[in-house]
Amino acid sequence: MELAWLDMEKAMGTRIRGVRERRGLSQAQLSELVKSRGFNLHQTAIAKIEAGKRPLRVGEFFALSDCLGFTPMGLFYLPEDAIAPRPLKELDALLAAAHESARESEGSMLQNINDLITIHVGNESRKQLLAMQMRIALQREEPAAEGMSDGERQAEA
Repeated sequence: MELAWLDMEKAMGTRIRGVRERRGLSQAQLSELVKSRGFNLHQTAIAKIEAGKRPLRVGEFFALSDCLGFTPMGLFYLPEDAIAPRPLKELDALLAAAHESARESEGSMLQNINDLITIHVGNESRKQLLAMQMRIALQREEPAAEGMSDGERQAEA
């Protein structure tokens, strides 16, 4: 009977290691997370738990489960395929897809920036042209206005 319990502890250690790795956490990072929940669980203790060489206390199990994003029962009954490390080919494919998506997004973003610059520059040119036309119009009206009396200017306004 004791052998079955030891096998269960080793299996739980393997499960914790698998989930930790899937989450991208090192043993040291997990140790810090567990410490933030009130348990002084050193990285070497986590290594021993994962290897099945150190018993896992109930409180530690609850803290580890929480740090890994599970309820204790959720971690206990988690299917094996959810904790198995992903094959390298699958990770490479995911990485390639992420790079391609980033390239497409970058191209789209650059096109949008180019369009905004074109619109802005176009508007600036129109503003400058309008300002120049207004200055010319004002210059044409100034000589005519100089010959008017105050009464004529007020009537004109």
